[in-house]
Amino acid sequence: LEGKKGKGKTLAAVAIVKQLRDLFGKHVVCIGSRLGLTEAFGEYTFLDERRFIEELDKIRLISKDTEDDQVQTAVEGALANLGIDIMDATLVFDEAYKLFDARTPSDKLVRVFGYFMAQSRHYNITIVLVAPNRDMIDKRVRRQIDWFGRCSTTCRSVPNPATQRPMCVKKGCPHRTTVRFIGGAERFKLTIFGPTYWDLFDTWTRVGFRESHLKIGNL
Repeated sequence: LEGKKGKGKTLAAVAIVKQLRDLFGKHVVCIGSRLGLTEAFGEYTFLDERRFIEELDKIRLISKDTEDDQVQTAVEGALANLGIDIMDATLVFDEAYKLFDARTPSDKLVRVFGYFMAQSRHYNITIVLVAPNRDMIDKRVRRQIDWFGRCSTTCRSVPNPATQRPMCVKKGCPHRTTVRFIGGAERFKLTIFGPTYWDLFDTWTRVGFRESHLKIGNL
């Protein structure tokens, strides 16, 4: 999911992962960021990025000597050590460029995650990456994305003074967020009614930077 600041990326991500959970039983795993989810969203699992990197590396090492039909079991076993079941799950990465930065291609997470995406068919997961622009994500990850969703919205959102949840201040606004998906030659459009999901997340929640992003030259 891509789009500039305030174009409805987080709203679209919350709506999509909630519907996948409610309609298809795909439990939600947030990695690196909690997406600002509130108690109203319901159950989800949070996984710290450092632990995720460690477990992905274990998966890579296990799978080197593992037959294709055994990879699924190997992956489940590695993540089970964290109490995480990713089978039939939705993995969501908010501000994904902070994890898979195109400017740090030697980053261990970028290298290992490319392998992870290639093997994802074995465990029937849906991966949702959220970023302002796809070019900010390393090409080894980007080339394996099946659908690119460009987000836009009719809303002008500000924090509700009482709840800090999103609210629209645009008079007469239909509160529509539109995601235009492109996957090769295929296209489709998803329209989301904002107020249905506003109480489920805090779009102004703080998202930290990774240590590697704070290293500038020799400073």
